[in-house]
Amino acid sequence: LSKMLNNKVSIKTSTLIKISQALQVPLENLFVETPRLYQVRFRTQKVMSAREKAQRGQILRDSALWMRDYTLLESVTNENLSSILTSHAFPSEPKEAAGKLRKVLKLSETGAICDAFSALVEQCGVKLRLYPFGLKKSFGLSIGIQDGGPAIVVNNDPEVSVERQIFTIVHEIGHLIMHHDSFQFDEPLSTEKEEADADLFAGTFLLPDEALSYQWKEKGALSFVDRVLAIKLLYKVSYKVVLSRYKQLFEPKFNIYAKFASDYAKEYNHDLKNHYEPFSLERPVAIESRFPSLVKKAYLDEDISFSRVQQILGLDIEQARELVWSWKEL
Repeated sequence: LSKMLNNKVSIKTSTLIKISQALQVPLENLFVETPRLYQVRFRTQKVMSAREKAQRGQILRDSALWMRDYTLLESVTNENLSSILTSHAFPSEPKEAAGKLRKVLKLSETGAICDAFSALVEQCGVKLRLYPFGLKKSFGLSIGIQDGGPAIVVNNDPEVSVERQIFTIVHEIGHLIMHHDSFQFDEPLSTEKEEADADLFAGTFLLPDEALSYQWKEKGALSFVDRVLAIKLLYKVSYKVVLSRYKQLFEPKFNIYAKFASDYAKEYNHDLKNHYEPFSLERPVAIESRFPSLVKKAYLDEDISFSRVQQILGLDIEQARELVWSWKEL
């Protein structure tokens, strides 16, 4: 196979057919040029192993293919998603931008995000994909308008909590709103300030100042740890977001993380290591409904073939057959 890929031997048609059958993809897929992203923000560790670099490249390629297919489906179905991120002017200051987005989405100053989080993301006009990265300390990437965005791909590896995924989505929305000029192919023009701004945007959007102030007083009869956990569960954020927002709002110089870890160990007999999230939300964070709905419409309207359904959704032949049969039955 390596000789074939390096053009050292010619490839017989029969061999290509066997390869396509083994991969369970249409033969023509082997000749399709892989697209690339030109406006992407994907922050990973600076020092990566060869395997991690290869995995990072695969994530970018798969994301580019997803965006190409998404753009095609919107075109043939004539169902484009308008984005409030581009149709509204947002302040550059993170907390002000978060407040403006909540107003545009008609969320109250103290209200928690709705249970249908995927609907909220779609209301923003953002295309969302859940994808297992297989990379540590990499939680998501965002794609700009030039490549068919705004779009966000979120790491949904099993060890990444739902709370972390929700925060990542809003963090990336912050980048799309505030830092749309700092996207470029492969490596973003990222700065520590921009990352801190996106964190502040996400924390403020998910847990506004007024909400934290009110809930902290409201739950004053609880212990420090239980107050944090109660607010975390109400606003669907991690305990670290509650601690971070408390520190920003009330006691910037206080080591609140150490206090929480110590008190939690006493009350719940756990050290919070290995990315442990107390009382974590159940999966999934969101359901990707719009993309498969567009595939269904395009197929039933005969705008795409059965093999394209199989290719776009990454299904084998039997899975694809069962799916299209269910569409026709309904």
